[in-house]
Amino acid sequence: MTPRMGRALDNIFVAACLTGLVMLIAALIGILTRPLGHAAAFWPANALLLGLMLRVPQTAHPLSMVGAAAGYLLADRLTGGNWIPTLWMTAANLGGSIAGYLLFGRSFARDRGLRQPRSFVQILMTCAGAAGVSAAIAVLVAPPQFGLSGLRGWLGWFSAEILNYQTVLPVVLTFPALARLRRRGLGLRASDWRRVLPAVALVVSLVAGAEVGGPGALGFAVPALLWCGLTYGLFTTSLLTLGFAMWTIVGLASGRIDAMIGGDFVPNLTSAYLGIALIALMPVTVASVTLNRNDLMRRLERAATRDFLPDALNRSAFTLAGKHMMARGPVTALMCDLDRFKRVNDDYGHAAGDRVLQVFARLVERHLRDDDLFGRIGGEEFAVLLPCGADEAMEVAERIRRAFAAERITIDGAQTLQATVSIGLATGTDDLDVLLAHADEALYRAKAEGRNRLALAA
Repeated sequence: MTPRMGRALDNIFVAACLTGLVMLIAALIGILTRPLGHAAAFWPANALLLGLMLRVPQTAHPLSMVGAAAGYLLADRLTGGNWIPTLWMTAANLGGSIAGYLLFGRSFARDRGLRQPRSFVQILMTCAGAAGVSAAIAVLVAPPQFGLSGLRGWLGWFSAEILNYQTVLPVVLTFPALARLRRRGLGLRASDWRRVLPAVALVVSLVAGAEVGGPGALGFAVPALLWCGLTYGLFTTSLLTLGFAMWTIVGLASGRIDAMIGGDFVPNLTSAYLGIALIALMPVTVASVTLNRNDLMRRLERAATRDFLPDALNRSAFTLAGKHMMARGPVTALMCDLDRFKRVNDDYGHAAGDRVLQVFARLVERHLRDDDLFGRIGGEEFAVLLPCGADEAMEVAERIRRAFAAERITIDGAQTLQATVSIGLATGTDDLDVLLAHADEALYRAKAEGRNRLALAA
């Protein structure tokens, strides 16, 4: 066995152990919600296993399935379960998760961020398929004493499973990297109290539904959930939706929420579970649509304000932002013109000229701060606005000039060329057009004095 194979086996073994541990904890959580005898009101383990299989390839290995089965069995045995129902439910649980992985694995590989609204339709279909397979296995191998047979038994198991999958799986699939989570949090910062309002409205609606009761109690939270989808990202919305589902499921099963589903309790509870699963689809879909709309608006804004070739602000956007900058304090303008740029186009072609413009723009961006402005005025002429005095601006301009003169620009994958830039500076006026005109006069003086140099307006 090679060292590489050994490391791979170690990783698979570690993944199997961790999968078993996670399933043990998740199963214990589900067992704590068992007010109906052997059936848990909320069972997150299967959806969590499916999410792990999709996001962490090592957990889709057969050895990890053995670890998951061990976690299920151990959880049930630790809480006094009998072997026959434990083996029966473990078979149904694993069968559903494996079916979901086979149904959704390829689609998830194409859209790992679940940023497309259709992704949540695919999740619904996947959850339905996984729940259906799990229910079929449960009905086929159910011990006789449980009386789980026929369409009624299948629907009862199916409704509970699709709800568990539909509410837990989006949370697992959209869970952000820990570094990003530490940096951004959940988007519920108290400093911006308006962003907390949708979450507060959700909590209030859940409490109100429990207090008022009746069949309409299940729908009390719908407006708040949609508000959350319009306000928060996918993960936060999915997490809040999961909270809504857990509260409602456990409340219904324990009688804390009186939705008037008495009479034939099991089919009525089945209907309630299916309704909650469909409600849970709405906020995450709205969050995905909102995310796509915001991304589109950002791209449109960028297309309207940026010169695509050097990726700098275009003239109109630069002028508008520059006027706002000047209203806040002193500004120094740099007018930059690439020396003998026409010769580059004539000797090497326009593609080489475009390459020089791109290299210069990227170099300038590296030497500027976030609050500096950089735009393309026209042709090979660029402008920079710095919210500082002339001395500090001279240092920035000199760094740009030296760095560009030292740059070796590769064209056609083989040839290299050098280019230089002349820069004119001006400061001390409240009118942007006048300021740029003074910087342009200084630029022409730098050109006349030999190029590849700076000149300060008088």
